[in-house]
Amino acid sequence: MIEIPVKISTIKLGSNWFSLAFDHDLRLIANSIPSTSPEESRRSLTISLAARRIKEYFESVPDPTIVEQFTSALNSGIKNIRLSYYGIPQFQKQVLIMTTMIPKGRVATYRSIAAALGKPNAQRAVGNALARNPFPVIIPCHRVIRSDLSLGGYSGAHGKKIKEILLIREGVKIQNGKVMEKFLLASDMLSYRSSLCP
Repeated sequence: MIEIPVKISTIKLGSNWFSLAFDHDLRLIANSIPSTSPEESRRSLTISLAARRIKEYFESVPDPTIVEQFTSALNSGIKNIRLSYYGIPQFQKQVLIMTTMIPKGRVATYRSIAAALGKPNAQRAVGNALARNPFPVIIPCHRVIRSDLSLGGYSGAHGKKIKEILLIREGVKIQNGKVMEKFLLASDMLSYRSSLCP
């Protein structure tokens, strides 16, 4: 369990609400999926915090620095925000980091991530790790799909629709509930990208 003081704030960006949890060093601990109301965003965040075994947190006014970093990360990627992986199991952390290597406008499969991590039969474990992603959209688990090119799951009651909207917004074409194959990142490209990480 995380013992450090955790602050939470809810913000509106465009038409979406997000709830953010962050520590005293302004590292993001968790965030909600894009939501249509502050209540829905708070529910999403508390589920994520519970998965991290964080039970104590307090309301805070939105810190301008964390809001700016979060907004920048939504637009330009993870390099624009500091994330706290404290309390996240090693395998899940590896899956999350690997997922950040999928570029906007492309998708990878649960199986290809497992293979790139050297565990070719661990696609179900990859799916479970992404189901507990504390940083949805920031770590783009919406870019991970099933091997048959169907979307697979996503967080929340309307998760699959949100996943589809996010992918379409990034330029991915979906026909009859499946991503067109030309948007699939080759497995060897994912492995190559992971080899470039320090």
